[in-house]
Amino acid sequence: MTKSTTSVKIDPDRALNHQLRTTPYLFTKTSIFPFLFLFVSILIVDHFTHRRRLQMSMTQQEEQELAETWDQPWLTKDWSTLYGLIALAHENDIEPQHTPFRTEYISTIQARLKRPPRWALRRLLERGIIPLRINDGGVSTTCTQTWGLAPTFPYMTISLYQQTKSRASLEFLIPHPEQTGVAHLINMLGRNRMSYGISTRTHSPLSQKSQTATASNVRNQPRSGPGFPLSLGAQSTCEVLLPFLPDRHVVHGQGTRIDRLDAYLKSGPDTEARQDGRPRPDLQMARVPLLHYSSWIIVRVEAPHWGYVELDNWVLGAVEESGMEDRWMRSVCQGHAVEELGQCGLEI
Repeated sequence: MTKSTTSVKIDPDRALNHQLRTTPYLFTKTSIFPFLFLFVSILIVDHFTHRRRLQMSMTQQEEQELAETWDQPWLTKDWSTLYGLIALAHENDIEPQHTPFRTEYISTIQARLKRPPRWALRRLLERGIIPLRINDGGVSTTCTQTWGLAPTFPYMTISLYQQTKSRASLEFLIPHPEQTGVAHLINMLGRNRMSYGISTRTHSPLSQKSQTATASNVRNQPRSGPGFPLSLGAQSTCEVLLPFLPDRHVVHGQGTRIDRLDAYLKSGPDTEARQDGRPRPDLQMARVPLLHYSSWIIVRVEAPHWGYVELDNWVLGAVEESGMEDRWMRSVCQGHAVEELGQCGLEI
């Protein structure tokens, strides 16, 4: 028996049409879903980002209006009220952002007053001495930045730790240095036996010029240069790694240089800029006109070693020996300050 075979001729055009009909579509329901999901996700992210920006804009506007309201009490022309406001600010009854002083400076005073023994800072203010910045020296570890939200990409911040060893320092201001006892105090500080570096800057409203000076004793002149920084330390996002990281200069020694008063004050929103880009000091200090239009002296005391020192207690001892008396009772000044805040529609 033989098998018969049948040959079939296939038309090439027909085969091609059949192949086209059986090829899947480029965009089916399954393939469109990822693109649709991506598109919707972009719309959602854009929507919430826009809402976040609007909320931040409204919050910034409200904060600006509140800041302008808090600027008013500091324009007082009464010294008792000003000392009361400073006392409230040091006690943190007035938050740092509501004072004319830079937050990073006044926060050092507020942190020391949280410790019960630090009554010397309060006593100095009653004698008319305004502490501007303080550092007790020694070794410390602080968190300089915490987890939070940021207005720009990536819209968040991470924790940052810093371990430092510092030389103790204290900077304070005395209005009207021509008053009784101030010159004697400066001479006593300059002749100290602790080898503490002493620098001063005196300002006269008549000449609108400042003059710097140091202790006449070479032993008590402030140290500067690469070998005498005010602070050394390391930074890391991991706190346990800090002891193993190399130290670098955190705060350089200032030597005989001492800042003007405007360096301790915040720049206002309407502060004009000079040609070098820095705010004009006269407009900056006008936030506290009593200080701006008065004579003053700024004194900086710094220790020569890395040990812990409470310089405010040491300075208070010198103040008591110099004969400077209590001029601004805390309770009376704070009462005047609270009254001034009430007239501006503010309360604490």
